[in-house]
Amino acid sequence: MAMIKAVRGTRDLLPPETELWNRVETTARSIFARYGFGEIRTPLFEATELFARGVGEETDIVSKEMYTWEDRGRAESDKGQSLTLRPENTAGVVRSYIEHHMDETGLLTKLFYIGPQFRRERPQRGRYRQFWQIGAEVLGPATSGAESAVRDAEVLEMLASLLDELGVKGWRLEVNSVGSSTDRPRYVAALREALAERFEVVMGRWRDQPVGPHPLPMYQVSFAAREFARVVPWLMLNHGGLSILIHPNTDDGYRDHAEHALWLGAQQELRLDVLRKLLGQ
Repeated sequence: MAMIKAVRGTRDLLPPETELWNRVETTARSIFARYGFGEIRTPLFEATELFARGVGEETDIVSKEMYTWEDRGRAESDKGQSLTLRPENTAGVVRSYIEHHMDETGLLTKLFYIGPQFRRERPQRGRYRQFWQIGAEVLGPATSGAESAVRDAEVLEMLASLLDELGVKGWRLEVNSVGSSTDRPRYVAALREALAERFEVVMGRWRDQPVGPHPLPMYQVSFAAREFARVVPWLMLNHGGLSILIHPNTDDGYRDHAEHALWLGAQQELRLDVLRKLLGQ
């Protein structure tokens, strides 16, 4: 009789590797608590429509990579429901935030999660169909400060603290922006037009799909901030010695502000009054 093995794209975690995983998770929980984040644990599966709405039906995640099944009712009169193993955790966190009326407090809500996600990707070295993520979400109305660039910078600083405390060496932070809420629609429209003309060449692996209303997921975006020019100086003020690189694809206007702040630091002329002016403090 053939031996039953772990399903392709999954793996067992065994000692002593589990000790390393426990150290990473324990350190992450300690740092997140230090920054005022509380842990949230959502179900491993959700209604399929949650991801179709939250992630986008045109994305590869929804159209090709989700583990979805029809959950039939126990009785013939019961209505079935399409369910999906979570491919990412943000949608579930937001669903829980709304369902439990946390949005009605008017306060800033800071949450983090640690757990497995599932995507039916082609297995390869370092990529699995069941994988773990550590993530953080800051939610709340505009009056709570949730939309401030300081919140984005705080999360990045928290990530830097985690890497430092884990002893990770030689890492660097790349920051990028897809523009403001007014710039982004114009950029998306221009991008969609450009892709429509060159789709066969630029995006050959999506030849069976039209260019949909959400072309941005076709590109990796390392960081998006509403007030990008304020993020870099905030990080420099609050996390000394941080190595920051402005991504080469960043819009020139945002790059100018951010690189000015970096130039101040490089010239060892890091004047707090100048940086605070950039921050609007």
